[in-house]
Amino acid sequence: MQTISANLTAGVRAEFSLPGALFFMLLETVGPVDIELQTVNGGHSEIAEGVESGFREKAQSNTDRIGKVILTSATTQAVKFGHSVRDADNRKVTSTVAVVDGSVERTIAGEAFVLYGGSVAVAVAGEYGLFELSNVSANKNIILDQITLFHQDAADTFLSVVYFDAAITHTTQYADVNKKSGNAEIGAVDSWSTSEATIPGNDELMSRAMAQYEGWEVPIEGPFVIPAGKGIGFLCSRVNTTLTINLSGHIEVAA
Repeated sequence: MQTISANLTAGVRAEFSLPGALFFMLLETVGPVDIELQTVNGGHSEIAEGVESGFREKAQSNTDRIGKVILTSATTQAVKFGHSVRDADNRKVTSTVAVVDGSVERTIAGEAFVLYGGSVAVAVAGEYGLFELSNVSANKNIILDQITLFHQDAADTFLSVVYFDAAITHTTQYADVNKKSGNAEIGAVDSWSTSEATIPGNDELMSRAMAQYEGWEVPIEGPFVIPAGKGIGFLCSRVNTTLTINLSGHIEVAA
């Protein structure tokens, strides 16, 4: 293969005569170019607009050989192309892959938080212990990435996760801890423990039968999302039971 390097001036046609090439390939460009390929007898031409390196053309027969190539670029740039009397190709692929750990990026940005040891220790007869978390932001989603629940009862019970259609207004008991050292609280997370005479919540998302003193790492294949103004609750279905919760999550601007 013979190669030709050329400097194209913006908007100026650059013509190159070829000795009846069977194969043409654009090897290097900075930006897109327009290409016109004419056969040796001038009876046929092919036009490709806005192509870049890797564009190739092959004549179908000896009477279809390439006799002239005309390059036009909207910008001034250096290009390189090759032509040959036999088939040729360039299979080299060069790329750069950037691997970004989203959890690290969120922590660096001060958007990740944890709540550890938020416990419900209810001694009121006939009431269910409940840990509630509300999104009190204006335009952010709370994304829960990890949830672990523990109950401290000597009997079997159920642990449940429920949604609330509205943020529940209580005095905040457990401040979110920013996972970036030295950063202020996230501000979107309002959480507390309480008790209810009946099992609260609008929709029970999931529950699990638990043996005595057993912990439950809630399965999260797709994270729980609590939009602004909504809430989520974690409860034990046995009254007078201490419930402990550990969870982590982050916030992001709502779409």
